[in-house]
Amino acid sequence: MKQPRLKTTAPVIHDSQLAHRMQLWMEHEGSLKFAFQMPEGLSIFTAHNYDNKSLLERNLDFLGIHNYDVIKINMKPWNHTLRVKWFLDYLQNQCQTDLVLYADADDVILRSDPSKLIADFKSFNADIIYNSTSYVHGYICMPDVLQWANRVHPKRYLNGGVFLGKKSTLITFFSEFLEYVVDSPPSAKYFYENEVLFKYEFPKGVGCDQPILRFLDPKYYPMLKIDSQNKLFWRNDNKTWLYYFIRKLKKRIHKQLN
Repeated sequence: MKQPRLKTTAPVIHDSQLAHRMQLWMEHEGSLKFAFQMPEGLSIFTAHNYDNKSLLERNLDFLGIHNYDVIKINMKPWNHTLRVKWFLDYLQNQCQTDLVLYADADDVILRSDPSKLIADFKSFNADIIYNSTSYVHGYICMPDVLQWANRVHPKRYLNGGVFLGKKSTLITFFSEFLEYVVDSPPSAKYFYENEVLFKYEFPKGVGCDQPILRFLDPKYYPMLKIDSQNKLFWRNDNKTWLYYFIRKLKKRIHKQLN
């Protein structure tokens, strides 16, 4: 099996296709099997509603990092704003360390020693570091925030799929985040297709966590920063038309089968 080509040295890969291919290659070659353990002072957690182990869990088990936490949420359909309630509960009542890493369950893997995350985190001089993306949609109702973002971290924007931060600051941050969450939010797809409808109470009631996180970004900066240079978390947003065509085709087939 050919090793996937990488254009980064980041310890965390946040890209569905590449993360799956990289994990399969590591399993096939036995590369990094049981090579690491959880560093002292760090907790890793994820959240999902799957019946089986996620990609991230497979990855951490393979690397030898077994004492991570999984929040199993009986929520269908899944909603990214509602999940933050469980994030906050985990941080307040279960997490035992001062530093915590969250990663989405189905498109993220680690590929090096997680202790590197702790060392690199200190270089940011911040309390929270979020993954970044070139995906710019979601700013229609907050053009002033978009202008700020383009001054501070131009062409890279906050992505909610991976974050590393101090527990105490995350508790404060997510407590404020939940002020904008409603009990029955719409889907993220509905929000992105109808952004202007949310302008009167924005960001309250949006169905995706990312616009709320971005709305709060200027308020918490520089305590909160994004990894705009992909030093910790690598996310590839340069997808080809073929990628989107295959993704759309897979969704259509899945819908027909179910």
